[in-house]
Amino acid sequence: MCPHVPHNPLQSWAAAVSLAAVVLFVTTGIARAQDTLLARQLLDTLCSPSFSGRGYHHGGQQLAGQFVQKWFEEWGLQILYSSPCTVRVARYDIVELKAGRTRLQTGVDYSIPAGSGVGRGYLKGLPPYRKDSGYYVDKSRYIYNYNININRKNKLCETPRPIEVEWRKGPLIGSLTDSIGRTTRLCIDYTRLPKRLGRLRWTIQGELNTSLQHNIQGIISGSRYPDSIILLCAHYDHLGMLGRDCLYPGANDNASGTAMLMDLARHYAKPENRPAYSLLFVAFAAEEAGLLGSGHYVTHPPIPLEQHRLVINLDLMGGGSNGLMVVNGVEEAAVTELIRGSNARGQYLSRIDVRKNVSNSDHYPFTLKNVPAVFLYTQGDVTAYHHPSDRAEDLAWCHYTRTFQLLCDVLDYRMRNHVTSNQNHTRSP
Repeated sequence: MCPHVPHNPLQSWAAAVSLAAVVLFVTTGIARAQDTLLARQLLDTLCSPSFSGRGYHHGGQQLAGQFVQKWFEEWGLQILYSSPCTVRVARYDIVELKAGRTRLQTGVDYSIPAGSGVGRGYLKGLPPYRKDSGYYVDKSRYIYNYNININRKNKLCETPRPIEVEWRKGPLIGSLTDSIGRTTRLCIDYTRLPKRLGRLRWTIQGELNTSLQHNIQGIISGSRYPDSIILLCAHYDHLGMLGRDCLYPGANDNASGTAMLMDLARHYAKPENRPAYSLLFVAFAAEEAGLLGSGHYVTHPPIPLEQHRLVINLDLMGGGSNGLMVVNGVEEAAVTELIRGSNARGQYLSRIDVRKNVSNSDHYPFTLKNVPAVFLYTQGDVTAYHHPSDRAEDLAWCHYTRTFQLLCDVLDYRMRNHVTSNQNHTRSP
């Protein structure tokens, strides 16, 4: 079962502060900025049940943001305050599915697809598998839309709302949405159902939740070119919880990127590592809810976007055995060349791959504003994605130090080769 999560935010924050104290004690006197032990402690804290999956239950996302800001301040970064963004998500507080007398494991045996309605009901067994019976079929899944009137007549299903069941083979992927629909939706991994199925009974209760979420912004002023900004970012939010018991820890996505961001901030905050450019470290809120934090930033920037020379977005930084991917690297060929050059000099990772721009992380709103931006993610080692098994204890993080060193090499080389403006930069269509 997914771990139980405390419901008292004050107790949760006290637990987080205790873990933070351990981080400070353990890392005292450690010379190397890329020390893996610090990053591991940060990762473990961000994934702890105290933060409720860094989502919209029990103030989890706010607590995680406070944790990041506390360490930015501890390391001497200047905090830049700005207005919060309004986030609206569907939050399912009570979720239960039983097969006969067996209670199925939320998030693993079944999940609630985005936009599902709420309610109670039951279903008698699996529908017959026939390609001509009206539901979508591929190699791994099929969807059956139960018509209430027909099913009541045939006594197959009893529910006050329409019910759509997706039978899927393999890991289920969680998601967020800003609406609760009329149709109740279930996604079930049929390979994990008991042999004697019996009736499937479900209870789903939820509501739309509106909250204010803050980007956490800390800056280190540049020694030579303080008006030139390189923005390093990672989203610190995740999916939170599904029901009362299922926690999405989000170790790879994106506690790993947040810990990397924080470690880079600590490194460049040291006087001997003071950067030539101003480095702005931003932990974005509400990425999983639709890039809302980064979207808010580009419309309410604390520093004019014209001063942003480069944006490097860190997401899914827990792997690395198969190298690094540069999203928007085709369009930003000069940045790709810079990263590949640094990797060739230091032999940090096995390869650097590129792909075209796509709206899948917080770099994207910057590209729409004609700001040079790339999204970096590591490849290999990690398979869990938007799943309760994306846990800190299962993240080996064998390539953390080399990835950290590569990023420092890229930043240092870029700042040594000063470019006065973005006037020659044009966004590819």
